[in-house]
Amino acid sequence: MFDFDRWCSWMEAKCQQENPEHVVIEFRRGRPSPKPAASVAFKTERKLMELAFWVTGEADFYGEDLRSRRGVVVFNGRLLDDHSFEQTFQECLAYAASN
Repeated sequence: MFDFDRWCSWMEAKCQQENPEHVVIEFRRGRPSPKPAASVAFKTERKLMELAFWVTGEADFYGEDLRSRRGVVVFNGRLLDDHSFEQTFQECLAYAASN
C-alpha cells in the first residue's frame, strides 16, 4: 500500500529541516499528469536531481550532472510502498550529495 497524502505531508515537513548533506530540497505537489503526482528537487553545486512520484506508488529519479551537462536516470518506474518510501528518499538524498 502507498499512502500518497501521508508521504506528501512527510516530504513537506522534511524540506523544512536542515540536512547534514547540505542539499537544498524542494517539494512540489501536483505535476502535469493524468494521475495525482508530486516531486522533490535535490539541488547541489554539482547536481540537479528530481524524485517524482505518483498516487499509484510509481517513482522516477532523474536529473542532470551540472558539470558535464549530462542527463542521469537513476531509476524509472520503481514501485514504492509505505515501507520503502523513506528508504528511497534517503537513497536519493545520498545520490544527490555524492560527487
